[in-house]
Amino acid sequence: MATKIQGAFASFTLINDDFHYFKNMNPLRVFFQSIAVLTTYNVDLTRALSKLGIDVYIDAESNLARLMLLRAKLFTDYEPHLKFLSIIHKLVRKKHLKGLIERFDLLHLNSLSDFSLRVMKLSDKPKVFVLHTAPLTKGTYEEIKDYIDVFIAPSEFTAEEESSKLGFKPIVIHHGVDTTLFNTSISRSIAREYFKMPIKAKVVLWNDRISPEKDLETFLKSIPLIEREVSNVYFYIKMRAKNKEYFMEIKDLLKSVKRKNNVRIHIGWVAHEELPYLYRSADVFVRTSLYENFGLGFVEAMACGTPVVASNIPIASEVLNGVGLLFDPRDPEELADRVITLLNDDTLRGELSQAGIKRVKQNFTWEISARKYLSIYKLLTDK
Repeated sequence: MATKIQGAFASFTLINDDFHYFKNMNPLRVFFQSIAVLTTYNVDLTRALSKLGIDVYIDAESNLARLMLLRAKLFTDYEPHLKFLSIIHKLVRKKHLKGLIERFDLLHLNSLSDFSLRVMKLSDKPKVFVLHTAPLTKGTYEEIKDYIDVFIAPSEFTAEEESSKLGFKPIVIHHGVDTTLFNTSISRSIAREYFKMPIKAKVVLWNDRISPEKDLETFLKSIPLIEREVSNVYFYIKMRAKNKEYFMEIKDLLKSVKRKNNVRIHIGWVAHEELPYLYRSADVFVRTSLYENFGLGFVEAMACGTPVVASNIPIASEVLNGVGLLFDPRDPEELADRVITLLNDDTLRGELSQAGIKRVKQNFTWEISARKYLSIYKLLTDK
């Protein structure tokens, strides 16, 4: 089924700005499965979809996802014309799943949990599946392909990587950012006061999970190299979701930088609405990832006007497209060189800041993403 349907979207384009076709029609009802750690995807994509007149029913499978959705005040912050929004109770999901999902026109699935596999096999409603957790095995695709109508990848890189196993190329819909939240409206001084950073320092931010593919080690090794060339530099390391084995590997490095007065290590979560303060506080945002399917940190930083230095991996090139500086992965000396260049060149920093903001507005907003999803929803449901 997936191969046949997928071909219909080979050249699909954005629909126009007139969304009044819902007038005198029942709105499209979408079952939306949240994904645990992508707060902005759960919150801001569904908000953007609701603004197009879609009824979105969000299922928060995990306690973490449920907490994030509640913290974002979904029930009060959404547009008034959102017809129906809820979080599925565990008992309902367990006892009455088939009857529940038959109430919807389309199922938007985001993970391969036991629950989503049950949903795939229980219902013949149209289904889209987003490849957040790629790479997947060919066997996994063989297991689920007959149940999925459209596979969606968050990047061209992921789509190309998975196409050989699927037998066709997934549709690409990039993730986005809420530009009403992530922007330059917060002053740098206020942002730094919020996170208790020195007001006049040159701040370098690293914000990601503590896991091998995020390669915090390379950033830690670059710190003394940057210090030698830049005076009054301050490093803010924001870490979360700790991989214990990797954390033990870099423990000594962490201890060595933690002793420095110009390094702050913050382990824990920052609320979604506080993230713009974090990005706005920084002169440079560093991402040392060795692998990403998209990398929301790139667009969040760019939207806040913070230039990005990233490891030269395919997704960084795709998202940044020349509006950031790249370094060879696992090379702390080249990373340090790129950061030093930006910190010492106010003109370049300003140019990259403006270029990043422009690129986000043109390519990476949730409104753009939502319209692309809506184009697919309409074709699958004839609505």
